Amino acid sequence: MSSGVGPALGMAVYGAGRAGRALVAAALRAGVAVQTIWTRSPETARRAARELGCHVASGPQLPTADGVQLALLAVSDEVVADLTRALTEAGALANVRVVAHLGGALGVEVLAPARELGCAVGSLHPLRSLVGASSGLEGCWCALDGDPLAVNELRHLAKLIGCRTVKVGADARALYHAGAALAANDVVALLAAAAEALQAAGLHDGDALGAAVDLARSAIDNVARLGTAAALTGPAARGDAVTISRHLAALAGLRPDLADIHRELSRQLVALSRQQGTPPDRLQHLLDVLDRA
Repeated sequence: MSSGVGPALGMAVYGAGRAGRALVAAALRAGVAVQTIWTRSPETARRAARELGCHVASGPQLPTADGVQLALLAVSDEVVADLTRALTEAGALANVRVVAHLGGALGVEVLAPARELGCAVGSLHPLRSLVGASSGLEGCWCALDGDPLAVNELRHLAKLIGCRTVKVGADARALYHAGAALAANDVVALLAAAAEALQAAGLHDGDALGAAVDLARSAIDNVARLGTAAALTGPAARGDAVTISRHLAALAGLRPDLADIHRELSRQLVALSRQQGTPPDRLQHLLDVLDRA
């Protein structure tokens, strides 16, 4: 069966938050006919219309997704089930072939009311930090799941907007989403902590964050080029227990929880240091110091 998401059939998008706006912008650039965009909040609708350059409906009345191949629910995980139920009860999905959500940790069972109507259901989760229409999706991975027809259509949409796809089933969604959170959300927290330490050491606020981001970017570039073990630098890579002890004492004086974070991450780095060939006795000494700290 050939996929039909494209200029002729298009799609409807319910929700205009950061992920929804990013996906709509990418679809419009690819020539997909996004025939309906809806959000409950008039303020969000106005912002989305400014970013996307097209009409965005708002209000309590749900527009019908007439004549579209795909209806995407681009709302937060906790309201996907309620929105699906509301759309089916309003008859908005009566002529839609595929209904999908963008949740990373959710399975497709939350779309059961749409499936009972005869729609194929699925999910598409872009593995990228999205902040709105300016977010590029080219080259990013998208996790797919759902009924075969839905997965087929979502894979075609992902290809149109320049994404790569991987199938992630319901039993692995929480682990998949945890990995995504570690790579994106937790990195933001680490950068905030790094900037706090640098600022306390004497850098001005904006300079501290800029320096932390620049350093992190160079480390990520090295990981992309060399892999994790080869890209690791710093005291953990050398098995330098004395320096890390000083780190922990300084961070504990600033904020004890920052010392806890650095301690646990240093444990993780020991395994990478072993791959680099750092002498085992130095790494054992480092682990002993971390255990005592």
